[in-house]
Amino acid sequence: MSEQLNLIAVAHGEDPEELQLRVEALRDDLLQLDVDRVERPVAGPAPQGTRAGAMEAINALLVVLTPTLPLLQGLIAVVQNWSGWAGGRTVVLRIGDNELAVTGVRGREQQRLIDTWIAATVGQSSMPPDRPSIPPDRS
Repeated sequence: MSEQLNLIAVAHGEDPEELQLRVEALRDDLLQLDVDRVERPVAGPAPQGTRAGAMEAINALLVVLTPTLPLLQGLIAVVQNWSGWAGGRTVVLRIGDNELAVTGVRGREQQRLIDTWIAATVGQSSMPPDRPSIPPDRS
């Protein structure tokens, strides 16, 4: 059954036009996965005197997919690579009530949060025992 995954990219200090181009590149990468579609959500008008609505439009994607373990693992890998490419980026993923903030930083705590989110999203109580582990961060 297909569900909607809301994706919001947060880039600290990045030019809005550059962010828009980068999010479009992320969209292209996500389309390489077995998803139904990836599109920009329609944002309503910004509140008078603010740019909030415009920012949502350039940094958000709506991904329609069937949330399976392999697909979500692939999606997380794409998002982590994108987040780590220029540093300082966070991507918030939300399916239903399950929300996860992903950064390009790989570590045990980030992986534990990812595994918990994937398990909750696909309705599993635990990850399979053959799940590869992330090597320790040596930085």
